[in-house]
Amino acid sequence: MNVVIADADEEAGAETAAEFGRLGNVRFIPCDVSVEKQVQDLMDASVAAFGAIDALVKNTGVSRFMSLDALSLTDWRGRRI
Repeated sequence: MNVVIADADEEAGAETAAEFGRLGNVRFIPCDVSVEKQVQDLMDASVAAFGAIDALVKNTGVSRFMSLDALSLTDWRGRRI
């Protein structure tokens, strides 16, 4: 299994990746999901590392129930329109 852990808190992200590392190929990439450039860099690094993104879980405390391709940048950031 290939997994990318992304977190703005580098210490917590690295710790989480280390914990999950025994389950497969786990990589930590620092990312603040409220910064569009960092998210794009995260996606690019993930694809470069593993060839594709098969599943995505965004767990930032804000929920939007829609397909990823219908998700706007405003929705991703968790702001209300």
